[in-house]
Amino acid sequence: MHVTHTDMLSALLVRKEIMKKNLLWIVFILMASGVIVAASYKPVMREIKSKPVEKTISFLLYKGSNYNSKVYKGSSAQVHISVEKVRNTTRTIVWDTTFDAKLLNKYPSLKKALSQKVTIQNVIESKDHLEINYLLTYESNGSVLKMQSTNFNSPGMDTLVIRL
Repeated sequence: MHVTHTDMLSALLVRKEIMKKNLLWIVFILMASGVIVAASYKPVMREIKSKPVEKTISFLLYKGSNYNSKVYKGSSAQVHISVEKVRNTTRTIVWDTTFDAKLLNKYPSLKKALSQKVTIQNVIESKDHLEINYLLTYESNGSVLKMQSTNFNSPGMDTLVIRL
């Protein structure tokens, strides 16, 4: 069998046309897959965010000064910390504790700060947020000073530092 130059060119053109058609189908399938993935991304992420998760919050409590001056003799501080889970208008206290009053100079320095980790169960990220509240109550020579603060737990902010 003798193959001519024209026969070879003809066969190459047929192969080229077949490859073009296949390539068009492959491009179409890839684009359709991309559209399907893009369309399903938000519902999938919404479903992932609606599953309950655990959130861990850390607390550090320390004195910012040495409080050894006579002015602070007999001065004390009590610290109350609470964590609330908030969903719409419903607030639920999910954890709270009180550090009993003690003399200011007895609290640890930053290097030896009191620390505690708290894990909050069943937080639905798409519906809930955590609010961390603390109340510092200072007592000195019969006077009482109360200072309150509220912090929102957000991604990347999982440690509350309380400086006395």
